[in-house]
Amino acid sequence: MALLRSLLVFGVVFALTADVSAAKAKKRGAGVSGSIVSITPDSKDKDTGTIKIKVMAGKKKGAAAAAEGEEKTFKYNKDTKYFKSEGKSGEVAAVFSDLATGTNVTIAATGDTADKITIAGKKKKK
Repeated sequence: MALLRSLLVFGVVFALTADVSAAKAKKRGAGVSGSIVSITPDSKDKDTGTIKIKVMAGKKKGAAAAAEGEEKTFKYNKDTKYFKSEGKSGEVAAVFSDLATGTNVTIAATGDTADKITIAGKKKKK
């Protein structure tokens, strides 16, 4: 009986820890940042297509650093949300036509399908 109780307590603690870790990852806004290389709309449906980005250098070392300069392709569809980063004020809604080659973006995706595309704000000159 004591063994069963111990396993139950361990399971509850593990589940709570996993839930907190997932919340932190979501809060960080995990995604892939890079510069748009090309946008290729689907010939049959104007709301779908692919976006190819060149991944920006990250602060991580080792295997993650090797991904710098790598090109990744993401699919977009009618469910993809678009935003513009407005610095400290947060994000404002954007539209697909705001995307252009050379624009810096962060893409949050499920698999290879983009759920959210955030256009980086322009840096002010000093």
